[in-house]
Amino acid sequence: MATFSPRAFFGGAFSESEDDFSEEENYVPPSDSDDSSSTEASDDDDGGGGDSTSVDTQGNSARPRAADWKVYADNMPDFTQFPFTVTNPGSQVSTCNLNSELEYFQLFFTDELMDNIVRETNRYAREKISSAGELPKDSIWKDWEDVIFTEFKAFLGVIIDMALNPKPELKEYFSQDIVNKMPFFPHVFCRKRFLQMFWMLHVAP
Repeated sequence: MATFSPRAFFGGAFSESEDDFSEEENYVPPSDSDDSSSTEASDDDDGGGGDSTSVDTQGNSARPRAADWKVYADNMPDFTQFPFTVTNPGSQVSTCNLNSELEYFQLFFTDELMDNIVRETNRYAREKISSAGELPKDSIWKDWEDVIFTEFKAFLGVIIDMALNPKPELKEYFSQDIVNKMPFFPHVFCRKRFLQMFWMLHVAP
């Protein structure tokens, strides 16, 4: 799902910005420098003075070899060994009486869990809005209302359906353009309310 920047979309009305993450550079294994160094040294001793690149028997330049993996066992920490016995692996929940995808989903997202998320989201939203001071007239947070339980369930349904229908930008799910229009999303939420919940979603203190 594409990342949506409320600052760019709402003209600076949103006070937070997302952290930037940079991908690590790809690891390139070292070449066999010891062998190549010794080969170059022997060539210099022989007075070759030519190209130090190794050549195979057919006259083709040989590829540099990656260093072999080695296991270093020195100075390894002493990990505590905990007794463990495998007994009755697999799901411990009976699924005999489950007849729909929703019932399977509710095994993990219980009403108690969703109540906690709703409560924490509302607490977090009130805290962030009150700490922001006076809001601009066009701020998305000026008409914030607490999330209710049924609304949060609808929010989860929209999030799941978004995963099945990927778009390059979050706002395109609510587009009125005839080419990109997807009636389900604006039918469940207006764009503004969805973004309010999306950016204030909080699950823990």
